[in-house]
Amino acid sequence: MHDSHSPVRLLRSFLDECASRGLWPPLKLAEIDAGAEILAASPERQVRVAREAVRQIVNSRRGMNARELVSRLLRRRLPISSGDLIDMLRSTVRIHDKHLVPWSGLLKFVEEIASRGELTPDLARALETARDSIGIRMLDTEMRRVRDRIEAVLAPPETDGDERGFGIDPGEPWSDVALDALARLQPPEREAWRAVVDHVATAKGARPTKKWLGEAARLLGPIGGDAFARRAAAWLARVGERSTLHPRPPGTEFIDQGELIGDRNADVLKGLAWFAGLVDDERLARAVGHAAAQCFKKLRNWGPRSPRVANACTIALAMMPGDEPLAQLARLKTIVRAPSSRAQVEKALASVAEREGVAPEDLEERGVPGHGLSEVGRLERRVGAFRFELTMPPGGGIEQRWVGEDGALRKSTPSAVRDEFPGDLAELKRVAKELQKTFAAVRHRLESAALRRRAWPLEEWRRAFLDHPVVGALARRLVWRFVAGAARIEAAWSDRRLVGVDDDPLGDLPPETTVRPWHPIGEAVADVVAWREWLERHRVTQPFKQAHREVYVLTQAERQTGTYSNRFAAHVLKQHQFAALCRERGWRYELQGEWDSHNTPWLDLPHWGLRAEFWVEGVHGSEISSAGVFLTVSSDQVRFCEAGADDPVPLEDVPPIVFTEVMRDVDLFVGVSSIASDPNWIEQGERLDDELRAYWLDTSFGELNDAAKTRREVLERLLPRLTIADRCELGERFLVVRGDLRTYKIHLGSTNILMEPNDQYLCIVPGRTMTRAPAKVYLPFEGDTALSVILSKAMLLAADAEISDPTIREQIGG
Repeated sequence: MHDSHSPVRLLRSFLDECASRGLWPPLKLAEIDAGAEILAASPERQVRVAREAVRQIVNSRRGMNARELVSRLLRRRLPISSGDLIDMLRSTVRIHDKHLVPWSGLLKFVEEIASRGELTPDLARALETARDSIGIRMLDTEMRRVRDRIEAVLAPPETDGDERGFGIDPGEPWSDVALDALARLQPPEREAWRAVVDHVATAKGARPTKKWLGEAARLLGPIGGDAFARRAAAWLARVGERSTLHPRPPGTEFIDQGELIGDRNADVLKGLAWFAGLVDDERLARAVGHAAAQCFKKLRNWGPRSPRVANACTIALAMMPGDEPLAQLARLKTIVRAPSSRAQVEKALASVAEREGVAPEDLEERGVPGHGLSEVGRLERRVGAFRFELTMPPGGGIEQRWVGEDGALRKSTPSAVRDEFPGDLAELKRVAKELQKTFAAVRHRLESAALRRRAWPLEEWRRAFLDHPVVGALARRLVWRFVAGAARIEAAWSDRRLVGVDDDPLGDLPPETTVRPWHPIGEAVADVVAWREWLERHRVTQPFKQAHREVYVLTQAERQTGTYSNRFAAHVLKQHQFAALCRERGWRYELQGEWDSHNTPWLDLPHWGLRAEFWVEGVHGSEISSAGVFLTVSSDQVRFCEAGADDPVPLEDVPPIVFTEVMRDVDLFVGVSSIASDPNWIEQGERLDDELRAYWLDTSFGELNDAAKTRREVLERLLPRLTIADRCELGERFLVVRGDLRTYKIHLGSTNILMEPNDQYLCIVPGRTMTRAPAKVYLPFEGDTALSVILSKAMLLAADAEISDPTIREQIGG
């Protein structure tokens, strides 16, 4: 016979009564019969009820009522022993939502036991298990506070003197370097740094307060700005490197723990970044920018590595004086894609612009660093007996070489430099790496300048673009328009001067001249062709398509539809690749899945008061990812709306430059992310829907889009100069290549291949080297991966008898 007054029966009666009466926390225990009985029970019986109630906490109304009961009981002065706490802490591991655990009451008793020095090993282990069961995904403000309280109980007691720790967790490369450096300090300097790290731990809130910064400035005094910059830069430069010592809490099996930053270490980095904002030092600014980029980086199954550290770094860069912090913010703006993260960077740039009294765009252009280049596109450094040369030639890219005292070129870095000057070599590698990042940021701004309606006074343009040691290497490969009153002149850089398309030097320009990038929209075909021939004649490779840029004008069908274009409708796109391209080109788009029936990609056009939309929707019935995300989406119409409005504007009212640039983006989205561009798609066999199969075949080998037509025009001029010219013939849609074994047709849009005589499909998946232009092949612009793939495939297949890859040989032989 069961005891009706046992803790289990008493708890069950309480929960049943709550359920039958539809009661929901907060509860009035005295008004519930079983609740009143529990309150009247002995303290020992109440403890047993509480232990049993913790086991009943689940994600349901019954579990919520059990939690409410435990919370009320734990507020009483109950005789809870270490054994009781161990039992309840172990029970919390089974609670999926850790927010339902009555942490406050439990930890109050644990802290009291610890304060008396009675924390047993078993209780400590139960506490550690409860802490580790809080998954990384759950670390919001409330859960961080819980973990902090647990860590405070488990932390070894602090001692006076040099043995006291620094509050930094080991196991991450940056923290290991920091702890090692701090441990080597002599007592006076060590105490000064300990005061800094202690203050760092108090970095709360979204931004540092004046009081916090004032105390930070006082603590920096004994250390010195240069010493702080030297050490902090070395630590921040290691942020993002893999760690190995983090535990793997339950619920994070699909997250790479080595990529994450520990919670306490994130707080330290946040405060360290705010300290850095008080110091004027270029190397420190670069390190802060690096840490920001690493913490904004999106990790698989997780999201940004550490938004609070990244945001602290952007705030620090906005606080720091000089051009290097501006350069880092400008670079972040080009590499950060997530809308919320990008907004933080733009907010930091806006605050600096407001302080300086200039427009944010002017600020970004002013802040491009020179990276130590002595002249446009050239860096020379003497390292021992060798001269290092870094150049950015008209053909694009960055070239590095070592020259000996005898004037002879070295094929690689001399061993004497590696052995005797490792610090100099590391610095040169850093400069080359930073140059690549700066190039990407500047290239993006130059390409979007026309859409942003940018124009500059002549002298400002010369200083910020033509004669800038880094920007000039890109600006001197573009065509520019000079406007003085009613006069309009186009010119480009050649042989240390500006010349027209006929190579005549540009005369003196009046001071009131304004300069803007030339764009082929609205230009006569003959003028566009003339500039293309000029680039070819001078062997100039433009950093992006300018003279060869595709131009999109309204078609008759679009005039009839009036407010939308169906030019790029009815395509099937790989959604993840499409979303990545949207972020790269500045469009806003979130992945669609079974939970979301509609999500429209859109591009903000603030300089025109417009918003562009490209409608897509999930392909229902197609495959989805394990997270419920559609693998493919289908495209629909393109339309334009006024900013803040939903109704579309007539296409004829959209400025031609806006229409062509938006349609070019959409063409890129379709051309790159269409399933027709994937040579493996057709190999899915029975899994491939008949309708999708038909689409793949029609698009893979069908009519060319505008980008492919431009590609064909380039190949038409390029092929006669290739060593395989006698084996190639250019058709309307294909580049036909005659090999020794078979003849091949490479589609100029998808780059997919058919083999004659029976149009058998040949699957060749481009490798990393195939996506770059073959060596010694001149191309008039950078960035067209498909053109490089076509040329690489053509050269491979022209010598098909020499192909060693068994997969390709089997297809050819088959």
